Amino acid sequence: MAGFSLGIHRLLLPWKSAGVDYLLCSAELLAALRAPRSSGNASGSAAGNVAGPQVSRAPDPSAFAQRASGPIPARPAAPAPSAGAGSASAQAAQVRRVSSAAVSPPSVPADWLALRAKKTPPHPRLVWTYPELAEDMSGRGSAERSRLWQRLIADLGLPRGSNAFWPLAPLTGQPSSPARCDPAFFFFGISDMRPQTVLFFCSALPGALNLPPLSFFQPVIVNGVQYVLLHEPARIAEDLRTSSSRYQRLVSFLKSLSG
Repeated sequence: MAGFSLGIHRLLLPWKSAGVDYLLCSAELLAALRAPRSSGNASGSAAGNVAGPQVSRAPDPSAFAQRASGPIPARPAAPAPSAGAGSASAQAAQVRRVSSAAVSPPSVPADWLALRAKKTPPHPRLVWTYPELAEDMSGRGSAERSRLWQRLIADLGLPRGSNAFWPLAPLTGQPSSPARCDPAFFFFGISDMRPQTVLFFCSALPGALNLPPLSFFQPVIVNGVQYVLLHEPARIAEDLRTSSSRYQRLVSFLKSLSG
């Protein structure tokens, strides 16, 4: 096995602060992690003991290209895994190898572009999403959720423009099911915003997105974007009312992801 010192990239800062100094990995993976950022590799992390990263195949972006705009570029490679605070234990990593093939889909629908221009900052650090977000953005959602996000974003203390909400499916003029998920629409927004981290606030990741399996609070990096599964808004609101310690651990974890 070979090893390399952490602290060489900003995504590794949470690992360093958690007391992790070295990550054990195979010589082959070490060479891939030290390769130029255009190599097409990406890395992710999961809670637990330090272990050798596993290499597997990530979703091909062309699977979502039928309704998105222009070429969807492969995200730049992340040189090493990242992890969240909120636990003193070391974090293990999973490395996802990403297809670098560019695709040339048709034009993006005008309503997608309008939503992107009016509702999101140019390049947010964090993108938040959850199944009911389309309804909330259409004005038919929950005022309680709106207050929860205002409180949580304020507690994070991030600069204006650092956060964006992007739904899993386009907004509609009529009430729609929270189960709606349009991968082409969703990944159009992620590709255009180029965030550092995407936060899924839901009990389970929508299967239609074809992302690697996610466990709660265990970031996985795919195409240079860090994806994290967190508890649904109702659970967080309950923690805010009844368990300040659990809520504060969530705030600390999110701060570590946005650093």
